[in-house]
Amino acid sequence: MIIALIIRGVTLEGAMTGIEYFILKINTDKLKDLETWVDAANQVYFCLSISQGGLYTLGRHNSFNYNHQRTSTIVAILDGFTGILAGLAIFSVLGYMSNKTGIEVKDLAVGGPGLSFIGI
Repeated sequence: MIIALIIRGVTLEGAMTGIEYFILKINTDKLKDLETWVDAANQVYFCLSISQGGLYTLGRHNSFNYNHQRTSTIVAILDGFTGILAGLAIFSVLGYMSNKTGIEVKDLAVGGPGLSFIGI
C-alpha cells in the first residue's frame, strides 16, 4: 500500500519540491533539543511494540537455537526503512499541495496526527 502511495505521490506535479524538503532541508538545531530525542524514542517504542504480543505467542514455535538477535535487528531496520518510505509518500503529496496552493512545504508540514491522512 505504501509503495502505491509513493508511486502516486511522485507522479503528481510539484512532488519533487516536497521530496527535496524531506531529504535536503534538515534542521540540525532540532537535533540538539532533548524533546526531539524523547519523541523519537517514543515513536520507536510505539512502532516496535505493536507486534510484541504476536511475537511472544508465535515465539514458542521456534527452535531452541533460533537466532532472535538477527530477527530483532531485521525488524528494527525494516521499521526505520518503512518510516523513510512513509516520509516519501507524505512529502511528495505535500509538494503537490504546495504547488497547487502556493504555500511553502515548511508551512504545510506542521505535524500532528492530521499529517498522516494527507495522502489519502
